[in-house]
Amino acid sequence: MGIKQQLVLGVVTAALGFTLVGGGTYAYFNDVQTTTNTFATGTLKLNIKEALNGTPFTFSMGNMKPGDSVERSILLENKGSIAIKEVLFSFIEPVAKKDNAVLDENTLHDFLSQFQVESISLEPKNGVGVPKELLDPNQKMTLLDLNMKNPENIKAKLSDPAHAIGGRINLATTYANNYDGIPIKPTDTDKVNIRIKFVDEGNQNRFQGVYMDFKFHFEATQWSGIKVRPTDPNGQVNNKPDHSADSNDQQPPVRVVTGN
Repeated sequence: MGIKQQLVLGVVTAALGFTLVGGGTYAYFNDVQTTTNTFATGTLKLNIKEALNGTPFTFSMGNMKPGDSVERSILLENKGSIAIKEVLFSFIEPVAKKDNAVLDENTLHDFLSQFQVESISLEPKNGVGVPKELLDPNQKMTLLDLNMKNPENIKAKLSDPAHAIGGRINLATTYANNYDGIPIKPTDTDKVNIRIKFVDEGNQNRFQGVYMDFKFHFEATQWSGIKVRPTDPNGQVNNKPDHSADSNDQQPPVRVVTGN
């Protein structure tokens, strides 16, 4: 073994020895604490039923003729644990048939235009205020309009454009002219009246024997999230009337933090 190899081997052996000595004599203090925490999500649940008898809400009528109209009153209830900001109403998935044959798109649109949505009115909360009619009486809203979901068209046909949300109609009502959604506390139920008419426009024989299935879609949305500050207590995230960051981005009340 050459002198260089002996020197290198000696250096490596010495370094290893120092490492073993250092590793064997290394010591430290430490203390470990753990905490148990919980994140639990709430529930956003909208319940819809007939205002008259509490049965599931539906528009299902047969043997209709031009001039007939159908009205239903429905209740919107918050059955979850999170306040509801909006209830977005839309018309979806129409399928019409005649003699067991599905109507083409143009004929379907023609048929949808025969049904005028004459009224969508919101009852006042707790008897405060007057019913609010959402539709502009100078405009004509049809099922075709609801089906097309054109945001500007829907907005133009409402008496209050603020209720037009992206081609859908917000059915959540107001309290004493202040928007309140459907909170958890206080307990709240919103009543909505909808009236639809098969218009009489002269010769409509082409629509005899047509059968149509469709759906009304109601989407409940949450308020924006809130900021829980270091001074806020643990517990449930706020779902009181001020709801969330949409109106107040802090969660009352402030807790008192004592010193050590």
